[in-house]
Amino acid sequence: ISEWMGYLLLRESMLDSVLVARDRFLKPGGAMFPSHATLYLAPVGQHKGLKDKWTTFKGEKQHWASFAADMQNWYETDFSCMEQEFLLEQRKYYLQTGAFVNLTPKNLTGPGRPLLEMDLHTVSLDELQNPTEPLRCSIRITRDGPIEGFTGYFDTFFRGSQSSPVEQEVTLTTAPHIPATHWGQQLFGFFPPLQGEKDDTLECEVFIKRQEHNHRLLKLQCSFAHYAAAKASADAEACRQRVLKREWKETYYVD
Repeated sequence: ISEWMGYLLLRESMLDSVLVARDRFLKPGGAMFPSHATLYLAPVGQHKGLKDKWTTFKGEKQHWASFAADMQNWYETDFSCMEQEFLLEQRKYYLQTGAFVNLTPKNLTGPGRPLLEMDLHTVSLDELQNPTEPLRCSIRITRDGPIEGFTGYFDTFFRGSQSSPVEQEVTLTTAPHIPATHWGQQLFGFFPPLQGEKDDTLECEVFIKRQEHNHRLLKLQCSFAHYAAAKASADAEACRQRVLKREWKETYYVD
């Protein structure tokens, strides 16, 4: 029995020690609590927090431009060699790092879809530490409007084991449709936002890795493809074809 869950389920890497203890001490037929966990992604519409991130990032770019110009004018010192490093640092902090939020269903532009499903009795430490294949999910957009980002949240399930099932299953959820928990949800932005339409699809591929400087923190290497819904047509083949609206990659961080 262990409460190992962190932001986006896996932050803090506390599950590592639980799996080591499982492999060393759990008797045959024994049960893990929680026994299963699922990580979900869901699309997010307009959100003030994401707009504030973009506004602040633009402000930092302007601040640098003013600073560099002043240093040149006043001291004849050229700071251009530091500009790229500064902007990359600001981009990572404001545009690529997840934010803690407590969302409600009205913030979403589609239902959450499972990205990662784990059976705590069988998942291996190596799968978490050294993923070789990306996690995948397909998200359907259910209303027209901007898609400014996506959110991640999780459920954990208390089912027992096959040999020792519980009499009544219990679910701990951090989804936006329930009262807030201290885990909240993690919010990530699309800069610029997508223009979504009902029945569009967002295809997601995600590697969840550890950050190099601190293995308790997460790095998400993401690939996205935004497809328009197939339009009605007399041509059956054309009817099945989706139109690619945008395709891109981004790296996000959970600090």
